[in-house]
Amino acid sequence: PPHQLPPSFTMHTPPPPQRRAPPAAPGCWEYRLFLPLAPDAAHAAGGFGEQRVDIYFPVSKDFGVKVRGTWGDSLEVKRCTERLTLSEAPGACERWKKFLVDGCLVKQADGQLQLDEAALASALGKTPQELFDGGRAWPVRVHCFKQRRKTFDRETAILEFRAYADGLATKPVLVERYSSVSLEHSNSSKLGRMLADCEEVQQLTGRAEIGGYPEVVMGIAKRALALLQAHGTCASGSTSTASEALPV
Repeated sequence: PPHQLPPSFTMHTPPPPQRRAPPAAPGCWEYRLFLPLAPDAAHAAGGFGEQRVDIYFPVSKDFGVKVRGTWGDSLEVKRCTERLTLSEAPGACERWKKFLVDGCLVKQADGQLQLDEAALASALGKTPQELFDGGRAWPVRVHCFKQRRKTFDRETAILEFRAYADGLATKPVLVERYSSVSLEHSNSSKLGRMLADCEEVQQLTGRAEIGGYPEVVMGIAKRALALLQAHGTCASGSTSTASEALPV
């Protein structure tokens, strides 16, 4: 079932959010890496303080949209406001703004949540064509089982992503596991120096994906839909042509 937890995973219940959706102040600069894990490696996560399940909806690499933990029908939306290339590490660091948005979720016949694409786009001052990669909501969502340890300027996590397609609620189309390391600082120059001094980051570059959660979620969703295409199945669970399976 969708919410069956991985071994050694216990739920952590966060406090409920405030019932409003103001734009947050720009956050710190973040540099994040995702290293793919073997199927049995993602469960060896002893000593991680926070454990929760988030549901991500693929929108674009610039917009992250999720139901955070047990927050119910509130969406946490984060928008990438800046990307900056640093000389100390490959890829780019990113800066995000966060919002809380209500009234933009619907429950489908199979019990899964889906975005109300028109309502979400309107809440963010955009059209669906401007907001979504592909111009509309994707027929897939990605459950992220997250075990996380966070300090003032560093986060490490063990992650299991499960992609569920519309009409296929009882079994994930795709499961991928990662370890993640991120460093953050309000000053990009200081973040660059932190990256240069971080042995773990230097060892992982070249083997890990660099970017935020939205970009990783987009990749997982695309691979899940490609698997459905390969099996001649559309996201509603019926047979389909490849062009019907993809959100284009």
